[in-house]
Amino acid sequence: PKMAAVPKDKDIEKITIEDAVMYLSLPRDLGAHPETGQPVIASSGRFGPYVGCNGEYRSLKAPHSPYTIAFEDALALLAQEKALPKGVEKVRSLGKHPKTQKEIVLYKSKNGPFLRKGLRRIYVDEEEAKDLDIHNAVDLLK
Repeated sequence: PKMAAVPKDKDIEKITIEDAVMYLSLPRDLGAHPETGQPVIASSGRFGPYVGCNGEYRSLKAPHSPYTIAFEDALALLAQEKALPKGVEKVRSLGKHPKTQKEIVLYKSKNGPFLRKGLRRIYVDEEEAKDLDIHNAVDLLK
Protein backbone atom coordinates (compact mmCIF):
# COMPACT_ATOMS: atom_id res chain seq x y z
CA PRO A 1 0.00 0.00 0.00
CA LYS A 2 1.06 3.58 -0.64
CA MET A 3 2.26 5.50 2.41
CA ALA A 4 2.60 9.24 3.09
CA ALA A 5 4.11 11.42 5.79
CA VAL A 6 1.80 13.40 8.04
CA PRO A 7 2.87 17.03 8.59
CA LYS A 8 4.37 17.68 12.03
CA ASP A 9 1.77 20.31 12.93
CA LYS A 10 -1.14 17.87 12.41
CA ASP A 11 -2.54 15.77 15.26
CA ILE A 12 -2.64 12.19 14.00
CA GLU A 13 -5.85 11.54 15.96
CA LYS A 14 -7.71 14.29 14.06
CA ILE A 15 -6.82 13.34 10.47
CA THR A 16 -9.84 12.87 8.23
CA ILE A 17 -10.12 10.72 5.12
CA GLU A 18 -9.90 13.91 3.00
CA ASP A 19 -6.61 14.80 4.72
CA ALA A 20 -5.26 11.30 4.08
CA VAL A 21 -6.18 11.46 0.38
CA MET A 22 -4.49 14.87 0.14
CA TYR A 23 -1.27 13.56 1.78
CA LEU A 24 -1.26 10.56 -0.57
CA SER A 25 -1.53 12.84 -3.62
CA LEU A 26 2.18 13.75 -3.36
CA PRO A 27 4.30 13.83 -5.43
CA ARG A 28 2.06 15.77 -7.83
CA ASP A 29 2.91 15.84 -11.51
CA LEU A 30 2.20 19.42 -12.61
CA GLY A 31 3.00 18.95 -16.30
CA ALA A 32 5.89 18.86 -18.77
CA HIS A 33 8.47 21.65 -18.74
CA PRO A 34 8.00 23.68 -21.97
CA GLU A 35 11.75 23.76 -22.79
CA THR A 36 12.98 20.32 -21.71
CA GLY A 37 9.82 18.21 -21.79
CA GLN A 38 10.75 16.78 -18.37
CA PRO A 39 8.00 16.42 -15.74
CA VAL A 40 7.61 19.22 -13.18
CA ILE A 41 6.69 17.86 -9.75
CA ALA A 42 5.57 19.27 -6.41
CA SER A 43 6.23 17.29 -3.27
CA SER A 44 7.30 17.43 0.35
CA GLY A 45 10.60 16.05 1.54
CA ARG A 46 13.07 15.98 4.37
CA PHE A 47 13.69 19.74 4.19
CA GLY A 48 10.10 20.76 3.50
CA PRO A 49 7.90 21.33 0.46
CA TYR A 50 9.53 21.82 -2.95
CA VAL A 51 9.08 21.84 -6.72
CA GLY A 52 11.50 20.06 -9.00
CA CYS A 53 12.34 19.33 -12.60
CA ASN A 54 15.27 17.44 -14.13
CA GLY A 55 17.45 17.55 -11.01
CA GLU A 56 16.72 21.20 -10.20
CA TYR A 57 14.78 21.88 -7.00
CA ARG A 58 13.40 25.00 -5.30
CA SER A 59 11.91 25.21 -1.82
CA LEU A 60 8.32 26.33 -1.47
CA LYS A 61 7.62 29.18 0.94
CA ALA A 62 4.24 30.52 2.08
CA PRO A 63 1.75 31.10 0.47
CA HIS A 64 2.68 28.18 -1.83
CA SER A 65 1.85 24.60 -0.93
CA PRO A 66 2.77 21.39 -2.79
CA TYR A 67 -0.93 20.47 -2.70
CA THR A 68 -2.15 23.63 -4.45
CA ILE A 69 0.74 25.22 -6.40
CA ALA A 70 -0.08 25.97 -10.03
CA PHE A 71 2.13 24.86 -12.93
CA GLU A 72 2.94 28.48 -13.90
CA ASP A 73 4.03 29.33 -10.33
CA ALA A 74 6.25 26.23 -10.24
CA LEU A 75 7.89 27.24 -13.54
CA ALA A 76 8.49 30.75 -12.19
CA LEU A 77 10.19 29.32 -9.09
CA LEU A 78 12.34 26.97 -11.17
CA ALA A 79 13.37 29.88 -13.42
CA GLN A 80 14.85 31.74 -10.43
CA GLU A 81 18.55 31.27 -9.87
CA LYS A 82 19.43 29.03 -6.94
CA ALA A 83 20.45 30.91 -3.79
CA LEU A 84 24.16 30.72 -3.01
CA PRO A 85 25.47 29.69 0.41
CA LYS A 86 26.27 32.47 2.88
CA GLY A 87 29.63 34.10 2.14
CA VAL A 88 29.79 32.88 -1.48
CA GLU A 89 29.40 35.13 -4.49
CA LYS A 90 29.25 34.38 -8.19
CA VAL A 91 32.18 35.91 -10.06
CA ARG A 92 31.29 34.91 -13.63
CA SER A 93 29.96 32.17 -15.83
CA LEU A 94 32.56 30.40 -17.94
CA GLY A 95 30.19 28.55 -20.28
CA LYS A 96 28.67 25.10 -20.64
CA HIS A 97 30.59 21.89 -20.05
CA PRO A 98 31.06 20.18 -23.45
CA LYS A 99 29.84 16.77 -22.25
CA THR A 100 27.28 17.46 -19.51
CA GLN A 101 26.01 20.80 -20.88
CA LYS A 102 25.89 22.11 -17.29
CA GLU A 103 26.91 25.69 -16.63
CA ILE A 104 30.44 26.08 -15.20
CA VAL A 105 30.64 29.03 -12.82
CA LEU A 106 33.56 30.66 -11.02
CA TYR A 107 32.69 31.51 -7.41
CA LYS A 108 34.51 33.40 -4.68
CA SER A 109 34.49 32.84 -0.92
CA LYS A 110 36.69 33.95 1.97
CA ASN A 111 39.03 31.07 1.04
CA GLY A 112 39.46 32.32 -2.52
CA PRO A 113 38.05 31.62 -6.00
CA PHE A 114 36.76 28.12 -6.76
CA LEU A 115 34.82 25.93 -9.19
CA ARG A 116 32.16 23.47 -8.07
CA LYS A 117 31.95 19.82 -9.06
CA GLY A 118 28.93 18.38 -7.33
CA LEU A 119 29.39 19.19 -3.66
CA ARG A 120 33.19 19.52 -3.95
CA ARG A 121 34.98 22.82 -4.35
CA ILE A 122 38.09 23.05 -6.53
CA TYR A 123 40.03 26.12 -5.44
CA VAL A 124 42.21 28.04 -7.91
CA ASP A 125 44.85 30.76 -7.44
CA GLU A 126 43.77 34.40 -7.72
CA GLU A 127 46.03 34.88 -10.75
CA GLU A 128 44.78 31.69 -12.40
CA ALA A 129 41.17 32.78 -11.82
CA LYS A 130 41.69 36.01 -13.79
CA ASP A 131 42.66 34.11 -16.97
CA LEU A 132 40.40 31.09 -16.46
CA ASP A 133 38.37 30.06 -19.50
CA ILE A 134 36.04 27.13 -20.23
CA HIS A 135 38.83 24.85 -21.52
CA ASN A 136 41.04 25.35 -18.44
CA ALA A 137 38.02 24.91 -16.16
CA VAL A 138 37.09 21.58 -17.80
CA ASP A 139 40.67 20.37 -17.27
CA LEU A 140 40.58 21.39 -13.61
CA LEU A 141 37.27 19.61 -13.05
CA LYS A 142 38.63 16.27 -14.36
